Amino acid sequence: MTPAVTSLAFYLPQFHAIPENDAWWGKGFTEWTHLRGAPRYSRDQVIRRPVAPLGEYSLEDPATLEAQWDLAHRHGIDGFAVWDYWFGAGKQLLQGPIERVLRDKLRFRYCLAWANHSWYDKSRGRLLCEQQYLGADDSARYFERAFRHFESDNYVKIDGKPVFIIYDAYGLPNFERFVDQWRELASKRGLPGLFMVADRVWEGSPQIEHLDKYSNGFRFNTRRNKLVVNYLKEKLPLSFQAALGPRWFDFRRLEKDIVPPGASEKFAPTALTGWDTTPRHGRRGVVYRHLDVDSFKRQLAASAQHFAAHADSPGLLFLKSWNEWAEGNILEPDDFYGMRWLEAFREHAMK
Repeated sequence: MTPAVTSLAFYLPQFHAIPENDAWWGKGFTEWTHLRGAPRYSRDQVIRRPVAPLGEYSLEDPATLEAQWDLAHRHGIDGFAVWDYWFGAGKQLLQGPIERVLRDKLRFRYCLAWANHSWYDKSRGRLLCEQQYLGADDSARYFERAFRHFESDNYVKIDGKPVFIIYDAYGLPNFERFVDQWRELASKRGLPGLFMVADRVWEGSPQIEHLDKYSNGFRFNTRRNKLVVNYLKEKLPLSFQAALGPRWFDFRRLEKDIVPPGASEKFAPTALTGWDTTPRHGRRGVVYRHLDVDSFKRQLAASAQHFAAHADSPGLLFLKSWNEWAEGNILEPDDFYGMRWLEAFREHAMK
């Protein structure tokens, strides 16, 4: 990989207990709770589980945070895109680990990825925490919280600009106004600008004009790529979906869409590191067969071709994900693949 490409692995900070999760799911709940009792729904299904050197960790331990970064860095990853949960009016969840990184100046390269969506308990049809958009004053309040991270030497920057990622551009009212406001606030605070990125953005969207890069980690998951039976199951009520069991996809049908034809220099590819959401969603989950290390290598090769075609523009590559254990997209060592995902990326990064 050329030095002009920055690689970021999405990072879930769910691996520590918080009072809200204790109240919603039971005392001591973390993402490991989903994984420990996860059943298999077919003989060939693999539920990946953590092994040394990280194992089943707690993000309340600073040594774990540094060990994660050391492992990622040794294998050519430039930083973590840490999911950041700001719900409006100062309400945050799962901010403890990244605040610890900032406070204690831990070895941990990162940027913030605003997960701007509500939290639901889909199994019981209840809203847990609502994402609110409360206008310019609240956006400025969020900026001030984020600015403390932007100033950190650990924060990932491209062309000197702190990288900030928005999960759902379409769900953010007055998207253009939000981006312009944050850029203006950054300038007033002495930053050379912000490197603004949004995920889940489709080609031709007007939001692209206001971004430095856009990505779409789910673009392969379109209706035309789905078998009819899976598409119909998806449209059924949740109770019927659960009765029919998980939806199974052959990822070889889908991976061709990792980079869209004719993608512009603003497109940031996303390489998937597995996909099995049954630990979190049970019989309503989704499993991608043949999304393995060989597929990962093909995704990285397609991304490299995209960057070569736009060598005059700084490249951005997302890896999905570092530690989404209950959704089966993982770079951390597991009991089936060991270190093979990381080794594959290191091989790619050294080219």
